[in-house]
Amino acid sequence: FARDVTEVRRTQARLQEAEQSFRELIDRLEDGYFEFDLKGTFRFVTDAYCRMLGYSADELIGAKYKDFAIDPVQTQRIFDAYRGVYQTGQPLKSFDVVVPAKNGSKKYVEDSVSLKRDAGGRPIGFVGIRSDCTARRIAADKLRQSEERYRNVLAQLEDGYFEVTLDGTYEYVNDAFCRIV
Repeated sequence: FARDVTEVRRTQARLQEAEQSFRELIDRLEDGYFEFDLKGTFRFVTDAYCRMLGYSADELIGAKYKDFAIDPVQTQRIFDAYRGVYQTGQPLKSFDVVVPAKNGSKKYVEDSVSLKRDAGGRPIGFVGIRSDCTARRIAADKLRQSEERYRNVLAQLEDGYFEVTLDGTYEYVNDAFCRIV
């Protein structure tokens, strides 16, 4: 018996090239890429995902997502969100969650998650991209605190204070301004 396996080998080579291209692409992402099975067990993470949280791939692969949740409330939020993706088949975009880094700090992250399906179209897990929003969140919190201090100072002024747009619309007035007018 003789069999020509040239086409099979070409197909395998193309498959390996496609897999290599995929791995190179996700390794270049600044955001972290992850895969869970349906039980919430990590099956794959990129280096960027590991750097974001400070864990090695060996520490994450095979562990459950809930082992890395900050508290039971966050664990339930994550579970409910993923259950929604599973039930509807609709991707989850920009899901904000707080997770702990290995060093104990809090990371504010934003996940986008979709179902992972087998060749037959059956759900077998989840794939997602995680963006670290910690710096943006800290900056927004500082801005909010600064604005609160600013408003508190203005509220304590005995002189009237107002802010008006170029078309004459009041945007802010303090209580003293209201008493005066």
